[in-house]
Amino acid sequence: MRTVEVVKEVEVVRTVEVVKEVEVVKNAARTVEAPPTAVPTPAPMPTAVPTPAPMPTAVPTNTPAPTAVPTPAPTPTPTRTYKIAFSRWQDRNAEIYTADADGRNVTRITFTSFIEYPEDWAPDGNMISYTLASQDPELRLFIYTTNADGSNQRPIREESVGHDRNPAFSPSGREVVFFSGRGDNYDIYTIGVNGGNPQQITFSENADTFPDWSPDGRQIAYQSERDGNEQIYLLDIQSGDKRRITSGIADNRWPRFSPNGKEIAYTSDSGDISELFVLDLETLESRQITRFGKAAHDASWSPDGKFIYFHMSELGEDEKSDIYRISPNGGFPEAIIQSEFDDVFVVVSPFIER
Repeated sequence: MRTVEVVKEVEVVRTVEVVKEVEVVKNAARTVEAPPTAVPTPAPMPTAVPTPAPMPTAVPTNTPAPTAVPTPAPTPTPTRTYKIAFSRWQDRNAEIYTADADGRNVTRITFTSFIEYPEDWAPDGNMISYTLASQDPELRLFIYTTNADGSNQRPIREESVGHDRNPAFSPSGREVVFFSGRGDNYDIYTIGVNGGNPQQITFSENADTFPDWSPDGRQIAYQSERDGNEQIYLLDIQSGDKRRITSGIADNRWPRFSPNGKEIAYTSDSGDISELFVLDLETLESRQITRFGKAAHDASWSPDGKFIYFHMSELGEDEKSDIYRISPNGGFPEAIIQSEFDDVFVVVSPFIER
């Protein structure tokens, strides 16, 4: 009987424990199945309301419309060119004219009763030196300068002796070299372009004439009869040394330095015929650049060294002269100035901007 009761108590205990286990499991299940706490959705940011643009202020009807500002014209780029000066014989008188490099725009710049020959252009192209000759029996010669437009004509020296000729500018433009017969012979002198006391730089028993200043200012080329006939010489200004650079039986005259100072153009006279030559100052070799059997004179280089300008005429006293240019290497000349008059003694300017 006691055994049965014990068994019943055990079953009751186990039943109670099972019931408790079941409740624990259910409670755990409810804990797992419980939905997560909802996260609150943030409130949307308020949309910015655009500020309305201010209403335009009414423009009074009497207010003038704005003036359109014109676009400025572009500044023209200056071009480099050069000019020539020459003498024209007309009505028994010679006056100075200028022209463009190609012979256009011929303009007379002197108006006197004297004979005038241009000799050189100043390094800045603003001035021309020239020889003025009186038309009296003594044929007195004076050295002058003028502005390139013909204004401000004035003597470099105001002496009445009248034996000065061929003023050529120094590279600085502050002096000229010229020749003068004021002594027993013609010799070479220098003087300030505004006058002053001339300085004699050659002393010869024969004529030293037609000087030209080298581009570097160190030498002067000239022609001289000191060895018999006329030949070209070089004078070193610093040392005073002189040397002959041409030779032959022909008379070699009117030397002109090239723009780079490495060559000299000159005229070689053989009787009635005169031709142009170019001398290499390093080798002292000459090349003939004209072969026309005519009278070619007064070579003058263009500033770029591409041309030599000169005047040329047929043989004979009554044949008129015209202005030409030719390559320093020779070839066929180009006529630059042809007129019914005698056009002679051409000189070429440096580059001029315009």
